[in-house]
This record gives sequence, C-alpha cells and structure tokens, in this order.
Amino acid sequence: MPISSFARVVACGAALAAATITAANAHGYLVQSFPPRGFHLRESPRHIKLLFSLRTDATWSTVKLERNDGTVLAEKRQPTTSRSFTMDAPKLSPGAYRVQYSMLTPDGDFLRGEVDFVVDEPEG
Repeated sequence: MPISSFARVVACGAALAAATITAANAHGYLVQSFPPRGFHLRESPRHIKLLFSLRTDATWSTVKLERNDGTVLAEKRQPTTSRSFTMDAPKLSPGAYRVQYSMLTPDGDFLRGEVDFVVDEPEG
C-alpha cells in the first residue's frame, strides 16, 4: 500500500473515532429561547419558543409556563421529535413568569431547566 493511501486510511479512521467519541459525549442543551432568559417584555408573548442542540423525544418531553408562585398556566408535550418547541401562551398580566422544560434526548438524558422572564407594566 503506498504511503499516501495508508495515510488516508489512518486519517479516516482517526476522524471516525473522534466523531464517535464526540457523539457519545455530546449532551443536549438549550440553544435559544423566546422570551430569552431574564428578558423584560413590554407585552404578553403570543408564543413560547425553545430551540435545543439535539432532537427531543415527543413522548417524554414537556414544557410548562408558570407564574413565579408556581401556578401552571399552560403545559404542552412535545408534539413531534424535533430540536424546536413552540407553545401558544395565554394572555399574561404584568409579573414574573417561568418556563420549565423537561426534554428527553436521543442519548437517553433528560434536559431539565427553566427560563425566567418578566412582563412589565404598561407605560403611560
């Protein structure tokens, strides 16, 4: 086997091994949310949107919208296996709110977290 062919085989093998190790060690995380974490909104959001680094399972993944006191205002299960999640939000009065998520990823891990935001009093 010529050296250049041998080098290509070794390089391909190393790349495949690195990709396998990276995939095995990868864990999902929240990439983006709307409203963003800690954000102050001038008016009630129409939707809650979450984007994850990995697809989340449709059977075991849920999102809750709560008041700061823990009262659940809306809850939805992930409708399809996807990286994105969207939920209609009810009309929110001024105050502090929390989006809690529990999402099952393909590697069997649960992503659990929350995104706090505030709907401000109207000016005027």
